[in-house]
Amino acid sequence: MIDFKTLKSTARIEDLARLFGGVPDRRGMCRCVLHDDKTPSMKIDAEKQLFYCFGCGAGGDIITLAQLHEGLSAPEAARFIDCALGLGLDRDISDAERRDTMLRAKKRHYWEMLKRDEEAEKQKRLYSELCGEMHRLREAMNAEPPNDKKAELAEKLNRVEYLINLIEINCFGGENNDR
Repeated sequence: MIDFKTLKSTARIEDLARLFGGVPDRRGMCRCVLHDDKTPSMKIDAEKQLFYCFGCGAGGDIITLAQLHEGLSAPEAARFIDCALGLGLDRDISDAERRDTMLRAKKRHYWEMLKRDEEAEKQKRLYSELCGEMHRLREAMNAEPPNDKKAELAEKLNRVEYLINLIEINCFGGENNDR
């Protein structure tokens, strides 16, 4: 059986979060791995080795994260962490079980990353289309449109710029000056 104290001092919660598909930024924020999260709402505190999701309210240590994500008891979660992160703390775990658990965890990780890459590609395509539309609308505004069309063009331009800003904040973390 794995000593929880030893496990908590050896394992890194950010490594487990990454394995589950959460990629913490420099402030420790990532999309929550416990619910369908569109924007980062989970805080990973690498110093304290704790997590908290502002979206679903879940929080705790590395064992709690594994328990909630995998639906395991605390001893099962400790065993899972040991195998999935390749720590080798429990000498009673066979090499085959360790390898199988690690492979299952890595497969889930790559699947999560693939889903997020597909989502990012959709966002990039939409961003590109919106930037093109923004440039077309700006050209139309600069071409001295009739007075009855100016307000309509300005309203469309405002909407497109608003959508572009939302994508920039969501995907790029702020303003993107490459437009």
